[in-house]
Amino acid sequence: MAAERGGTRERLLEVGVAALIEKGFHAAGLTEILAAAGVPKGSFYHHFRSKEDFGVAIVDHCGDQHRERLRAALHAGEGSPRARLRAHFQACRDHYVDRGLRRECLVSKLGLEVAALSPPIRAAIRATLDRWRALVADGIRDAQAAGEVPVEHDADALADFLTNAWEGAVARMQIDESRRPLDHFLAFVFGVVLPEV
Repeated sequence: MAAERGGTRERLLEVGVAALIEKGFHAAGLTEILAAAGVPKGSFYHHFRSKEDFGVAIVDHCGDQHRERLRAALHAGEGSPRARLRAHFQACRDHYVDRGLRRECLVSKLGLEVAALSPPIRAAIRATLDRWRALVADGIRDAQAAGEVPVEHDADALADFLTNAWEGAVARMQIDESRRPLDHFLAFVFGVVLPEV
C-alpha cells in the first residue's frame, strides 16, 4: 500500500509539473490534473493538504531533480572544475533548445506568478534557489582551488550572480523565442567574468 501511495504521489507530481508549465498555477485546475493522473480526488488529499501544499511539493520535486543534475555535472562530470561549470550551463541551454524555447523553468515561473500570494510557495522557491546557488558556489570554489578562477572573487556572490543571470536569460529566451540570451550568458560569463586562464 505504501508503494502504491508513493507511486500515486509521484504520478500527481509529474502530471502537476506538466500542467503548471503549460498553464500556470492558477489556471491549472485540480480536476484536470487528477483526471490526467488517473487519481480520484480523495486520494489527492492523502498526499497533499491543499493545492498550495501541492505547489510546494512541486517546487521541491523540480528543485531536487535539478539539484541532482547540477551536483552530478559539477562533481562527477568530466574536465576541470571550470569546464564542468560551463558544461552544466551549456547542457541547460541545449535542453531548452531541444525541448523548445518557450519551455519555462517551473521554479522561476511559480516565483513570478505565485510567490507574492503564497508565503509557503515563496519559501520553497527561495530554499530551492539557495540550494542551487550553494552548489554553484562549491563549483566556483573548486575552480578557485584549481587556479581557474581568481580567489579574489567571492564564490557565494559570484554564484548568486550566475544563478540570477541565468534565470534572467531563460526569461528573455522565452520572450524573444530565441536562444541568443542563453548564448550571450555563456559568452559573457565564460569569456569575461570567468575567462579561461
